Amino acid sequence: MNMGLVAVKLKYYISWLLALGNQEIAEALYLSEGTVKNYISAIYSKLNVKGGQAAARKARDSGIMNN
Repeated sequence: MNMGLVAVKLKYYISWLLALGNQEIAEALYLSEGTVKNYISAIYSKLNVKGGQAAARKARDSGIMNN
């Protein structure tokens, strides 16, 4: 497994969890908004959800969001 790629994807996931908009994430990470959208789409696909609310619900229900 390429740990560098995992770390990069983790940055996107954390930014997404912080509820930044796609453009804000793109600016913060020096990427295009399209790249950010692709990463978010991949996250939704891996979680088997169709949007942010469903992803947040799944994360909460699975314990990912617990302290």
